[in-house]
Parts: sequence; C-alpha cells; structure tokens
Amino acid sequence: MDKKNRLQRPTNALKSGWEDFSKSFDNEPFAVLSLGSETIRIAIFCRDKNNRPLLMGFGTAPSLGIKNGFIVDLRACRDRALAALSQAEQNAEHHLKKITVLFSGPSPAVVMKKYNLTLNGSAVTRRHLLALNQKFWSPKMVGDYHLLYPIPFDYRLDNSPALKNPLGLVGQKLSLTMAMIYEERHALENIDGLLQKINLRPSWLLDEAMASALGMTAVDEQEMGALSLHIGAETTNIAVIKNFCPIFLYRLPIGGRALTLALAKNLGLDVKTAEAVKRSFGDITGQNGQLSFATTNPLLPKIDEAAAMAVVTAYLSNLINQVTGVLEKYNINYRQLAVLSLSGGGTKLKGLDQLLREKLNRRVRTTPANPLSNLPRHADGTEFAGMVGAALFIIKKQLNQQQMPKPSLLRNLVAWARKNYG
Repeated sequence: MDKKNRLQRPTNALKSGWEDFSKSFDNEPFAVLSLGSETIRIAIFCRDKNNRPLLMGFGTAPSLGIKNGFIVDLRACRDRALAALSQAEQNAEHHLKKITVLFSGPSPAVVMKKYNLTLNGSAVTRRHLLALNQKFWSPKMVGDYHLLYPIPFDYRLDNSPALKNPLGLVGQKLSLTMAMIYEERHALENIDGLLQKINLRPSWLLDEAMASALGMTAVDEQEMGALSLHIGAETTNIAVIKNFCPIFLYRLPIGGRALTLALAKNLGLDVKTAEAVKRSFGDITGQNGQLSFATTNPLLPKIDEAAAMAVVTAYLSNLINQVTGVLEKYNINYRQLAVLSLSGGGTKLKGLDQLLREKLNRRVRTTPANPLSNLPRHADGTEFAGMVGAALFIIKKQLNQQQMPKPSLLRNLVAWARKNYG
C-alpha cells in the first residue's frame, strides 16, 4: 500500500473489522500528540478507577518546521517530536507503539449524515448499534477530503425526540445522525510522514478545535451547546459543540503572534522583546484609558503606552470581528449557546474574556472544566485542554467498545472486505 495512504487504513475496533475485536480494551496507556506552531507536546494517559484521564507523563519541545499548523520541514519537526517523545516515554516509563494526533488543518468540514436501520418491532440491541455505526466508515475519501472521524450526534426511534441511548427500546425504525469530520487529504500527508519517521502508528486523528472544546467545557455545557475559541500562535480555532459532538469547525489565520509582530513593528522592538512586553500587559480593557505594565523587570524598555494601546485595540477588534463574522456568515446562533470557552496561549491577555463577554453576551470560561489533578504546576491548563479533551474522547470510545458485541470471525472478515474493497 502506498505510504501516503497509510492514514486511510482502519486503525480502531470499529474500522478494522475482525482484527481488533480479538483484543480486550483494558487500561492500556494511550498517547496524544499536539503539533503547535510554538510547542510540540506529547502526553501519555491511562484511565483511573473512575474512568477519568490520568496523566502518566508528558514531554515538550520547542516547535521547528511547523507553520500555521502545517509541517513545512519534516526533518526539523521529526527531531523535535523525537525529543518530546523521549521525554514523555521516560516520565511514563512506557514505550509507545501508536499515538493519537490532534490535527489542525486549513479547512475542516462538518457534514451531518443520517442512516436508518429497520427494526420491524424488535428491541434495539448492541448489534443493531454496531451495524448502524459501521455504515459511516465508508467512503473514507470524498474528493480531496479525508474522513477524520464520524461522531454520533443523536439517535431517533421512529418519530421520538433525540435519544442518547436507544438500547432496549422497541420500534420500527432506528436512525442515527453522525457528524462527519473531514479535512483536506494533502494536509494529512506530512502528518503520516512524521509518524513514520518517529516509528509510531496513527491511532486516531482528532480535530484540535473539537478536542479543546471537550477539554474546556463541562458535560451539561456540551449538551446545551458551547462555543470554543482556541487561540494559538498563528491560528484561532473555532468550534461549536453540542451533545458531545462538533457541529461547526473553522480556522482563522490569526493568532497571538500577530499581536507580537504588530507591537514589534509599531514600537520599534525586536520580536523577543515585543513578546516579553506583550506578556507584561495588565488589563487590556484599558481602565482609565491606560495599559499597565510590569515594572519589576528592569530588562523591559520604556514604551509609548498610547501606541501600545492602539496596537492592542486594533488586534482585538480584528480578532473579534473575524470570529463574529464567521459565526454570522454560517448562521451560528452563538447567543443561544451556554458558554464560550477560551484556551491556548493567545488567551492569556488580561481582560480578553471581559471584552468577549461584552461583545458576544455569553458567559466566558477561562479555566478548564476538566482539569488534570496531577498536571505539573509549570504546565498551563488551557494550553493542555486539547490533550485532555482527546483523552476524554478516547476513554469514552474505549468504554463504548467494551460494551459492543464481538461478532464472529467470518462476519468481521466480510465487513472488513466490504469496507475496503466495496
């Protein structure tokens, strides 16, 4: 099989048919890789006794060869990924063979697709649910778009309201609506190349915006609907989730580094000093028309606060206008969502939450609703939110797979052949 098509091969229990059904889904450690434009992170998790993610170890390395979420220099990125991998495996005392990748591509797409299953008056069993879920794995390619993962949105039995779990209910027809998460195939090819060079197989491919939203919000917020903004160094990821499922994903080519570069240009600073100045800001809402700066660092130069305020105001206005413009363009009624969550390094500006609260008229969450109890103090929770969200997603799938029936070898061989060869 062509190496570039390796990501199209089935890799989990529902996708690989008979092969993985022979395995028991015990508490085997799993890992998550996040390729940021500033930092590469790898975390190794397991499930605790309450089926919550428990961090076993993690590694970080400054990014190199990554721009706007893309791998542009495979060799440089490989070296940094290997450094983070070595650190994570050493901390966890566990050798990885496969890994989940948080993917942040240029143009994610969510397509809602519905399939029906005839019951003829029988009760819904786990085999019915398995058969219904398997319908969504093919085709994996639609034009130049690759299926990252289908996520259940809701079940409906005959004309009933949406159901979370239809097991045991009796009816004539069961339908399942799935959110099909797609991304451009070409954007995934370097991810595959990187994993081959660090000798790891892809376990899952998850959208980073979705994972960040799951890590930042509580279950009740996910059920009611939540808007998530993950502001990284070079991009801002927008996600709207409902019922533990993304219903809208978007990428904006603007991140925290844009403010750093604007400060450097307008204040006559080098980029490193501009970044230090940005991190020293007080309340960016400009109480009394002034920005406040840390005075305890003698290395920071004196700057024109009025000029700095103008730069920050222009950056924030552009960011907020782009976010609201996208939501309105795609008819996303953000005023009906329960909460707005902020994550990523670009959300550390003091007062940003207040500005967004006033602009969007929504409650704003700035701390993860699903924190890791054993996360080291030097690790920022909001920057780790995507990895926690991915861990929650994986654990949920593991638990669901444990409950699924294990069909016969012949039946799985037939299902595998149909999905891969039509």
